[in-house]
Amino acid sequence: MSVPRVLITLPCHNEAEILEANVTTLREFCETRLEGYDWRLLIADNASTDATGTIGRELAERLVGVDYVRVAEKGRGRALRQCWTEHESDIYAYMDADLATELRHLPELLGAVRDGADAAIGSRLIPGARVTDRSLSREVSSRGYNLCLWLFFRAPFRDAQCGFKAVSRSVRDRFLPLTRDSHWFFDSELLLLAGRGGRRVREIPVCWRDDQVRDSKVRLIRDIVYFVRRILALRRRLWFDAELRARLRS
Repeated sequence: MSVPRVLITLPCHNEAEILEANVTTLREFCETRLEGYDWRLLIADNASTDATGTIGRELAERLVGVDYVRVAEKGRGRALRQCWTEHESDIYAYMDADLATELRHLPELLGAVRDGADAAIGSRLIPGARVTDRSLSREVSSRGYNLCLWLFFRAPFRDAQCGFKAVSRSVRDRFLPLTRDSHWFFDSELLLLAGRGGRRVREIPVCWRDDQVRDSKVRLIRDIVYFVRRILALRRRLWFDAELRARLRS
């Protein structure tokens, strides 16, 4: 049996303070714990204006198994779409650059896809998960967002926002071209479309720690408005876009 190829993407926007330490930590983990995979780490520099690019290029030159790509415009979805489109793999994964999810969950995440799930996602909202250092406002907004996904789409998962996900090559090939969002809604959109297309999404309970020291890239009120608009836009597409519905059924 061939060894599954895994592309692990780290979207980074102005992550110079943590990039070297966290990429080194992740690479060491992959070397010791992902022996059953042909893995690559891809630093996706998402239009950073600090030293992220310099550090990322240096890491790619120095460390075996680490690559670097510059994405010209901001947007996590844009970075993932570009990286996953340009690279061939059997499993496509990504995680937040701050490594908020404990890495010990990575083998289970990848193993779920290897063993037949179409997508696997880390979840902070199912039994067995543990969350530390998260503010009440973030907790309420996250649960409200996931409730909206269930109300509007009957989403087959509870936590769409944890930055710790993996999808199969078939999901990339079939559903990635159907996505439109280029920012924070991208992975929710991809998973919702895959679910509508009959694909199986498995949730993995994870231990997750919010980084209170670093400034959040998310602004609460602004992003609530953004997510509501994206949810309504996708809902309209699923109602009125006959071509999309046909492609999801095919």
